[in-house]
Amino acid sequence: MKSGLRRWPSDLWRSLGWAAKLVRVDPRAVKESQLDLYEAGSYAGLSATIAPAAAQLVAAASLLGGERVLDVGAGDGTVSIMAAHAGGVPVACDLSAVQLMRARDRVPDLRAVRADAEHLPFADACFDAVLSSFGAVIAPDPDRTAAELFRVCTPGGFVGLTAWPPDSFLGEMNAAVRAASGFADRFPDQELGWGVPEVAAERFDSRALDVQVQRLCFAWDGVTHGGERHRDYAAVYVAQHMPDLDLADMRNEIIGRHLDADGQVVADYLLVTGRAR
Repeated sequence: MKSGLRRWPSDLWRSLGWAAKLVRVDPRAVKESQLDLYEAGSYAGLSATIAPAAAQLVAAASLLGGERVLDVGAGDGTVSIMAAHAGGVPVACDLSAVQLMRARDRVPDLRAVRADAEHLPFADACFDAVLSSFGAVIAPDPDRTAAELFRVCTPGGFVGLTAWPPDSFLGEMNAAVRAASGFADRFPDQELGWGVPEVAAERFDSRALDVQVQRLCFAWDGVTHGGERHRDYAAVYVAQHMPDLDLADMRNEIIGRHLDADGQVVADYLLVTGRAR
């Protein structure tokens, strides 16, 4: 599938990447906001909508069977479920106990551990693959998070994550809502540079071999995502914290910039991978 979307010049990507390093946030408040957001309502709609990116992430790990897999920022466990189907032995971790409960509801025997991506409660080199689908990238300290992802991975093991580029549909939506929030320093979904190829590559380069950054895309299923309606976690969060914001109107305005030739909404994302040193 080709998105047909614009591609920003590499020098602009680079300037945005360096700017992202200078973002100042309140880490504790950001994490509190993340719990508030992702526990606010139903997460099922978004989880199902972004599943194609999770599937690509798991496929990139090339699991052969028996590998110990850590799913960081696991949400309701989609990556863990896919890793298990591929033969891996997953452990799901997330900052939110509610999200882990959702994951256990889907897979009762899943090992699920409440954990901060910046302080993973696991020994060095104890996983063969460390994966994160749009989860680790929102931890307020990206360098510490990157260090933790590689610390718990065996030498030669696979580390991979997905992130939204700033000019993608979700990148623009997150930025627009954050700007309208009035509390950008503690907004749950920060722009920390993971969606900028040069920045993501740099964070992997010092810790990994065979670093690859690919810009991929999938068709955004608006019916699935919209199925939760007012129960959706983001809709509930916005209603509670930004009652004057018309989220649907904002979304409709941004969607127009992310349509392919057939009128399908395209969600671009980065797949960042490497082998631990």
